[in-house]
Amino acid sequence: MPGDTYRRARPVLERAIAAPAEAGRTAPLAERVIFLVFGAGLLAVGPILWVLTASNSDATTVVLLAGGTTGVFGLLLVRFGVVS
Repeated sequence: MPGDTYRRARPVLERAIAAPAEAGRTAPLAERVIFLVFGAGLLAVGPILWVLTASNSDATTVVLLAGGTTGVFGLLLVRFGVVS
């Protein structure tokens, strides 16, 4: 990370670490947003792969496996982002 960026980002990160957690929540808002974004991205991988390889029937098994695997992890991340 460039020094200038680090100097600007450090106070923001320190405030986020020192901020009190919301009542009834185990994870700060910033972490929950990150989990939601990555979870939604992982959920989108399956349909994107399916559309990109729809004309190739040999890739169906690989696409189903990759889409299913990323979908499971995507659901877990979205759940953690919403519930925690």
